[in-house]
Amino acid sequence: MTSKDLAHAVASWGSIAMGFAAALLWLKASRTVVMMDSPKSKGGFFSDDVDIHSTADEQSRWNGYAAVATAITVALQAFATLISS
Repeated sequence: MTSKDLAHAVASWGSIAMGFAAALLWLKASRTVVMMDSPKSKGGFFSDDVDIHSTADEQSRWNGYAAVATAITVALQAFATLISS
């Protein structure tokens, strides 16, 4: 296995792993709820004991992590494609 083949394999498998991580992070974001008695609650608007504003803040934070993981996925896939040509 040449160094080019190794780099391609690492980039490809890294891309797969980061894509999976991004999916898990987005799943976490979609399921995040901040209850009004939580320490993360900022005392915003409540509905059914859920702090709507704090929930949106937490979901945004997790979505940001997922976006970074997706950007890394794309960069790794682009690198793998470039070195395979």
